[in-house]
Amino acid sequence: MSRNLDYNTLKFSGENYLEWALNTSVLLKSRGLGRCILKENYATKGDKLRAIDIMRDHLTEGLKDLYSDIENPHDLWTVLKTKYPKVLLPKIREEWADIRFQDFESVEEYNYALTKTVHRLKFCGDDISDKELRIKTY
Repeated sequence: MSRNLDYNTLKFSGENYLEWALNTSVLLKSRGLGRCILKENYATKGDKLRAIDIMRDHLTEGLKDLYSDIENPHDLWTVLKTKYPKVLLPKIREEWADIRFQDFESVEEYNYALTKTVHRLKFCGDDISDKELRIKTY
């Protein structure tokens, strides 16, 4: 059965993990299921089943097969959150190192790229210090 998806499925490579995680979190919260991915949750069995169904609908077939034995949405969320930020972090760190003001046509474009990269680094668990940020802005 083909479903009408609100956003793209998570690719096996994880290259779109950050977008997927944000969209999945928002979708679950909008349907009253956000607590299902929290560690200490008191979600009903029915809510957990609806949440895992939504999450699986937004996985590629390979990921569905790989994680078909996981029935708890929190467990699936944790497995994916543990796996993919580690994969993405080196690429995002490289993007951070390569950001240079002179490569942008406007301050607005530079600030957008800088802010986006900082947020992606934070999402992957890598904080940028104030000193590092100041160096990039001068």
